[in-house]
Formats: sequence, C-alpha cells, structure tokens
Amino acid sequence: MAIDAARRERVAVHGAPADLRRQCPCVVVREVSPAAGEPPLHTIIQANPYACLNVITDGEVWAGAERLPQRFLTGPWSAPLETRVPGHVRSLSLVLQPWLLAPLFAITADRLAERLVDVRSLPHPLLHALCDAAAAACASPQALSPLWQLLREACAEASEPALALADLRTGGAEAAAKAAGCSSRQYRRRYQQHMGLGPAAWLRLTRWEEALKAGLAQAPGAVRLGELAAAAGYADQAHMTRETRAISGRSPARLRQELDRGQGYWTLQPELVRIVQDSAMPED
Repeated sequence: MAIDAARRERVAVHGAPADLRRQCPCVVVREVSPAAGEPPLHTIIQANPYACLNVITDGEVWAGAERLPQRFLTGPWSAPLETRVPGHVRSLSLVLQPWLLAPLFAITADRLAERLVDVRSLPHPLLHALCDAAAAACASPQALSPLWQLLREACAEASEPALALADLRTGGAEAAAKAAGCSSRQYRRRYQQHMGLGPAAWLRLTRWEEALKAGLAQAPGAVRLGELAAAAGYADQAHMTRETRAISGRSPARLRQELDRGQGYWTLQPELVRIVQDSAMPED
C-alpha cells in the first residue's frame, strides 16, 4: 500500500471527565486535510472492545464499497477495519463501554458487534441529542462541556452489569461465572449481550491492548519485543506478532515506529493530541 505523501491528519484525543471515565474513556476528534489531487487516504482502524457514536460533520469516509453514514453507531470489533477518505474530513467519535448501549439507547451490544448502524434507523431521542452535541463539539472542541453534561445526565441511572471482570481477567470465564452466581453458559450469554464480544474475545483484545500500552507505548524504542511478549504471557514473540497483526493490521515493529512518531492508535496512547503525517500504512 503506497504512502499518501502530501496528506495531513490531526487526531485529538480528549479524555472524559473523571466522573465519566468508567463509562466513556474519551472523545476522538479527527481532521484530514488533503493536498489537491492526492489519492484517498487509507487508514487501518484497530480492533477494539468499545462501542462508538460517530459523527462526520464534513466530508465522507468509506469502508470498502460502502460510504459510511454521517452519523452511525458501532459496537466492538474483533478485527481491524480499513477505511479511506477521498478528501477533507472532520469527525468526532464518542467512545463508550458497550454495556451502556442498552440503558442509553435500548439496543444491546450483541446486536452491534462487528457492525455499524445508521443513527437514522434508531429513533431514540437521546441518541440524536448526543449526535447534535457531538457535531457542535466537532466544530469546536471547546464546546465539549454540553456533550459531557448530556452524557452525565444519561448515565446517572445506568448501572454497570455484574460481570465479575476482575475474576474473568484472573481466572477466565469459569471463575467469573462462579463469582456472578450463574452457570458458564448463562455467563457467556449474558456477557455477550452486555459487551458485544464473548469473554474470550474481550480478554484477547484487552490483554493485547494493556500489554502494548505498558510496553511499547510508554517507551516505544526501549523494550525488546521478545521481552514484551514474555511479560504479557504470550507463548513467544511470534505469537505476539500474529496477535498484533490480527488486531491492529500492523506488525509490532511497524506499530513501534508509529508510536515513536506519536502516531499510535488512541487506545495505546490516550489523551494525546497528535499530528499524523503520511498516515496510510505501507505493507510491512
């Protein structure tokens, strides 16, 4: 894949206020400003365990042969998604825990896993109010306060489901089911309904994310990949490399180069405003 040389992308990650951080990790504002006559900008969006409310206020974004809606809701993704931008784009993504989808928008996370839905097909009034607030914040990030306040009011009565995540991390689904007081089958069904992905897929993504956040993202050039793989519990460096390609669409070495240049994906370098030059990825 060729690099789009004269193209500039700015990604600003705004962490949520402390009282909302558990429900909403952050807001991501993206702007692409192409040079005249340049080819479309290709970007690989990393697999992640979150839901996102996305608002495109200017321009268009494509995934394959499909033009993405101006306002759309997505669930978690277990594989990377490649998008392209043919011209100027400005967008905002409100990152949410998937269990919020049901209490806020009356749609369960399992219905949105691995897919996106045009907001126009979801007549929930809060969803459209959040989209309007997101569009205003996209035009002026200083206007984030109304978006946070609207989300704060919506989340006031939204209870996090009892999924025994600490037990899931340390002992797997069997231990989590026991802690939650249900059978393994019931637990997996409940987990997927609230979180979109199954427990194994969620563990796989979060283990990878946390390992690279603690290793590559904090000191991109200072950690040996073999040492990082061992510390994260991978069988070997090759195992971590396969997982990194499957989740991010990049090799660990390529991802480390991006992180060194401040181009890392937001889950690995949260709350970082960065200017990304030549962000289309060549083949490793």
